[in-house]
Amino acid sequence: MRHAKSYSIIDHQILHGGYLHRLSHEAMILYLFLVVVGDREGRSVDADTTIMEILRLNSTELNNARLELEAEGLIYYRWPYWFVRNIKEGKDHAGVYMRKVIVPGGSSR
Repeated sequence: MRHAKSYSIIDHQILHGGYLHRLSHEAMILYLFLVVVGDREGRSVDADTTIMEILRLNSTELNNARLELEAEGLIYYRWPYWFVRNIKEGKDHAGVYMRKVIVPGGSSR
């Protein structure tokens, strides 16, 4: 069994709440990065240039990912601090993505 000197926790609600269905890849990797580098309170201080270099994002992609995560209530950003927020219990969006959409011609997507 592998033992790490420190741990970060990602709440299963990130999956079961449907967040992974809605978030872009850029927002997902930014969230993972922030969880990994955050302190025990979920706070981190990382410069945009550092994050862009590590995650291989440009400034537009980083800004859009930040806005996505803020809109979902997953992070709070106030320069220079990033805060990973607790995911609210019972917030369920997954059902929205389970519906089948019928388009003209009988196909579904």
